[in-house]
Amino acid sequence: MKKLRLNGQSVQPLFTPKIRYFLLLSFFLAGFQSQVFAQDYTTTGISTDWDDPDAWECSGGGCNNNPFPDNNVSRSTITINHDINYTNNQPINLRNRSTLVVNGANFNNSSNLNIFSGSSLQATGAIISIGPGVMNIDGTVE
Repeated sequence: MKKLRLNGQSVQPLFTPKIRYFLLLSFFLAGFQSQVFAQDYTTTGISTDWDDPDAWECSGGGCNNNPFPDNNVSRSTITINHDINYTNNQPINLRNRSTLVVNGANFNNSSNLNIFSGSSLQATGAIISIGPGVMNIDGTVE
């Protein structure tokens, strides 16, 4: 490794080339992994219960471990094309570029719906009922 000279003093680089390569690869894989393993969900019409795996078709990695959408949604798209009821006491939190799409269906949520910055709710010909909770919007509603 070559030493640098600064005003007569010897200075070594902070990281060796191998360590720089390893750090670059680690940051790349960390970002790539979060995109690869995000799940997307679409209602099937078989069940109207949000917590029933039969109500959802899942695509993306990890669907066996997460057969229906969790209440904390991150980097996923949830598409509701059939009536669905969320009766859990925990709020639904849309975070990290998540999207909830409701197309021509009734979405009944008995808890809060929190749409964080960078996430969105899109509704077309839909009825969205929230109560006794509320909808908190920092993201986009279309």
